[in-house]
Amino acid sequence: MVNYKLIADNDPVGELQTAFDSMAAEAVTSTPEVMVTYRQIGERVSLAASAELEAAVNGSELVPSWVDSVLAKDGINVNDAQVSATLGAIVSTDTAAAIIAMGLVTSPKYAGLKIGHLANARQMRAEGRV
Repeated sequence: MVNYKLIADNDPVGELQTAFDSMAAEAVTSTPEVMVTYRQIGERVSLAASAELEAAVNGSELVPSWVDSVLAKDGINVNDAQVSATLGAIVSTDTAAAIIAMGLVTSPKYAGLKIGHLANARQMRAEGRV
């Protein structure tokens, strides 16, 4: 079901196509539970980042010994506050930021929005229905 009130409330006004393009380009970023492993870090960030993290985990008194095996198999939740704080303490700032960024999920703010929805929302707003 289309939420015409939401669309009308967030209508940037102006020419229809320009307003639609503006709304379609809007995105939201969320941080759900995202588990990452050494391998994924190597693939999505760099092999150097994966190696730096592995060396830091194995050489740090801040990290329990079982974390290495978890990173090798199941992964760690990079959106957990304790995990991100520990990353910041054991690896370089750039590496920590790159690994933490793996947990960011960006999606369209108005998923499925069509230009006709915006046109209908404007019409409904003009008629006082939303």
